[in-house]
Amino acid sequence: MRNRLLIIIFGLIFCIPAINAQNDNLEPVESIFDEFDFRFEYYSIVRKVLMNGMSDYPEVRFLIIPSFSVEEVVAIEEKDSAYYIVHHKMKESIWYTEKDKEKIEVEKKIS
Repeated sequence: MRNRLLIIIFGLIFCIPAINAQNDNLEPVESIFDEFDFRFEYYSIVRKVLMNGMSDYPEVRFLIIPSFSVEEVVAIEEKDSAYYIVHHKMKESIWYTEKDKEKIEVEKKIS
Protein backbone atom coordinates (compact mmCIF):
# COMPACT_ATOMS: atom_id res chain seq x y z
CA MET A 1 0.00 0.00 0.00
CA ARG A 2 2.79 2.35 0.93
CA ASN A 3 4.70 1.62 -2.30
CA ARG A 4 1.62 2.35 -4.41
CA LEU A 5 1.12 5.67 -2.66
CA LEU A 6 4.76 6.62 -3.26
CA ILE A 7 4.49 5.68 -6.95
CA ILE A 8 1.33 7.76 -7.36
CA ILE A 9 2.86 10.78 -5.62
CA PHE A 10 6.08 10.39 -7.63
CA GLY A 11 4.08 10.15 -10.87
CA LEU A 12 2.03 13.25 -10.06
CA ILE A 13 5.09 15.29 -9.15
CA PHE A 14 6.82 14.55 -12.46
CA CYS A 15 3.83 14.31 -14.81
CA ILE A 16 1.96 17.53 -14.00
CA PRO A 17 4.87 19.85 -14.97
CA ALA A 18 5.38 17.85 -18.17
CA ILE A 19 1.73 18.33 -19.11
CA ASN A 20 1.98 22.09 -18.65
CA ALA A 21 5.39 22.36 -20.33
CA GLN A 22 4.04 22.48 -23.89
CA ASN A 23 1.91 25.35 -25.03
CA ASP A 24 -0.61 24.25 -27.66
CA ASN A 25 -2.32 27.62 -27.87
CA LEU A 26 -1.81 30.28 -30.48
CA GLU A 27 -0.20 33.38 -29.07
CA PRO A 28 -0.38 36.89 -30.52
CA VAL A 29 2.75 38.69 -31.62
CA GLU A 30 4.14 40.95 -28.92
CA SER A 31 4.92 44.12 -30.89
CA ILE A 32 6.74 45.17 -34.02
CA PHE A 33 8.97 47.35 -31.83
CA ASP A 34 10.26 44.27 -29.99
CA GLU A 35 11.72 42.67 -33.14
CA PHE A 36 15.36 42.62 -34.15
CA ASP A 37 16.28 44.50 -37.35
CA PHE A 38 16.73 41.35 -39.46
CA ARG A 39 13.31 40.00 -38.43
CA PHE A 40 11.68 43.38 -39.08
CA GLU A 41 13.16 43.41 -42.59
CA TYR A 42 12.06 39.81 -43.16
CA TYR A 43 8.47 40.46 -42.06
CA SER A 44 8.36 43.60 -44.20
CA ILE A 45 9.38 41.60 -47.28
CA VAL A 46 6.88 38.85 -46.42
CA ARG A 47 4.13 41.45 -46.28
CA LYS A 48 5.27 43.24 -49.44
CA VAL A 49 5.82 40.14 -51.61
CA LEU A 50 3.55 37.43 -50.22
CA MET A 51 0.52 39.58 -49.41
CA ASN A 52 0.71 41.66 -52.57
CA GLY A 53 -2.79 41.96 -54.04
CA MET A 54 -4.57 40.86 -50.88
CA SER A 55 -7.04 42.98 -48.98
CA ASP A 56 -5.71 45.11 -46.15
CA TYR A 57 -8.87 44.26 -44.19
CA PRO A 58 -9.61 40.53 -44.54
CA GLU A 59 -12.26 38.79 -42.48
CA VAL A 60 -9.67 36.23 -41.37
CA ARG A 61 -6.00 35.78 -42.28
CA PHE A 62 -3.54 33.00 -41.43
CA LEU A 63 0.14 33.61 -42.08
CA ILE A 64 2.17 30.40 -42.22
CA ILE A 65 5.92 30.75 -41.70
CA PRO A 66 7.38 27.25 -41.25
CA SER A 67 10.99 26.71 -40.26
CA PHE A 68 12.19 24.80 -43.32
CA SER A 69 9.61 25.39 -46.02
CA VAL A 70 8.08 28.20 -48.05
CA GLU A 71 5.91 30.91 -46.57
CA GLU A 72 2.20 31.08 -47.36
CA VAL A 73 -0.90 32.98 -46.36
CA VAL A 74 -4.59 32.07 -46.45
CA ALA A 75 -7.31 34.68 -46.07
CA ILE A 76 -11.06 34.98 -46.27
CA GLU A 77 -11.98 38.22 -47.98
CA GLU A 78 -15.27 39.89 -48.83
CA LYS A 79 -15.71 41.44 -52.26
CA ASP A 80 -19.04 42.58 -53.75
CA SER A 81 -21.04 40.92 -50.92
CA ALA A 82 -19.40 37.54 -51.61
CA TYR A 83 -16.71 35.77 -49.63
CA TYR A 84 -13.58 34.32 -51.21
CA ILE A 85 -10.70 32.20 -49.98
CA VAL A 86 -7.40 33.68 -51.13
CA HIS A 87 -4.23 31.58 -50.92
CA HIS A 88 -0.74 32.86 -51.74
CA LYS A 89 2.27 30.55 -51.56
CA MET A 90 5.89 31.40 -52.31
CA LYS A 91 7.71 29.40 -55.00
CA GLU A 92 10.92 29.70 -52.95
CA SER A 93 11.49 30.54 -49.30
CA ILE A 94 11.96 34.26 -48.66
CA TRP A 95 14.17 33.50 -45.67
CA TYR A 96 16.60 31.17 -47.44
CA THR A 97 16.90 32.73 -50.89
CA GLU A 98 20.06 34.66 -51.67
CA LYS A 99 18.78 36.46 -54.76
CA ASP A 100 16.51 39.52 -54.90
CA LYS A 101 13.73 38.53 -52.53
CA GLU A 102 11.20 40.84 -54.15
CA LYS A 103 11.50 38.95 -57.46
CA ILE A 104 10.49 35.54 -56.06
CA GLU A 105 7.34 34.24 -57.73
CA VAL A 106 4.14 33.81 -55.75
CA GLU A 107 1.55 31.16 -56.56
CA LYS A 108 -1.89 32.81 -56.15
CA LYS A 109 -5.27 31.05 -55.95
CA ILE A 110 -8.75 32.44 -55.34
CA SER A 111 -11.72 30.21 -54.58
